[in-house]
Amino acid sequence: MSINEPSLLSPANATHPTNATNEQQVGYTPRLPDFCNLGVMLRLLVIVNVLVFAAALVRADISGDFSALLTQFLLISIVAQPAIILSLVISCVGKPLFSKLTYWRGVSAIFALEAALGLVFWNVYRALQPVIPIGDGIVPLQFGLFFIFATAVVLFYFDLRARSLAPALTEARLQALQARIRPHFLFNTINAVLSLIRDEPRRAERMLEDMAELFRVLMADNRKLQPLADEANQGRGVPAHTQSPM
Repeated sequence: MSINEPSLLSPANATHPTNATNEQQVGYTPRLPDFCNLGVMLRLLVIVNVLVFAAALVRADISGDFSALLTQFLLISIVAQPAIILSLVISCVGKPLFSKLTYWRGVSAIFALEAALGLVFWNVYRALQPVIPIGDGIVPLQFGLFFIFATAVVLFYFDLRARSLAPALTEARLQALQARIRPHFLFNTINAVLSLIRDEPRRAERMLEDMAELFRVLMADNRKLQPLADEANQGRGVPAHTQSPM
């Protein structure tokens, strides 16, 4: 598993019909994160632990001593860390199921899973309360809201990250496709030129000039914009190559 690779589940019918056009225009289709990916796991752990620290910061009295903040963080982590790990395990095991769902159904399934885990760990919290003072005054509503908020933040982060990476991934796929097409195009063009050298040398010379110009354009930075008329002029040489005898 790669930490840097943005692994995503591929759902069936991932887009709503009304949003399909806009999403295709930007080259992005919303997908659930792959919870079996090591990079996703590490990012999720960091995000949730930051939220746990924020909750400890709100609850702790740090007017004179920061040890209260550390104590509160550790007490909340007693419940939060097992919940995170169990959530990751269940999400990874349920990957085949999530991959068959649309994006929003998958999101609903994730929220339902976290709600069930929140209920389980609320009972764990109540059972540990007489032994370990995890936090006085926490009510089920606060406990549930933390689970819901943490889930929403995690899903929003991964969706935002996927959107930001979508243009780069689309460009990389296009460049990979071009890299596979160019050798075949070069091979076919050279064969066409060889077949014309003896009978039509001038035409073969023009084809070589067109091919050189075409490859000059292909090797340029494709992120720079140019007028449509120039694109059309450059494209006129391609049919001449394809129509030449092989």
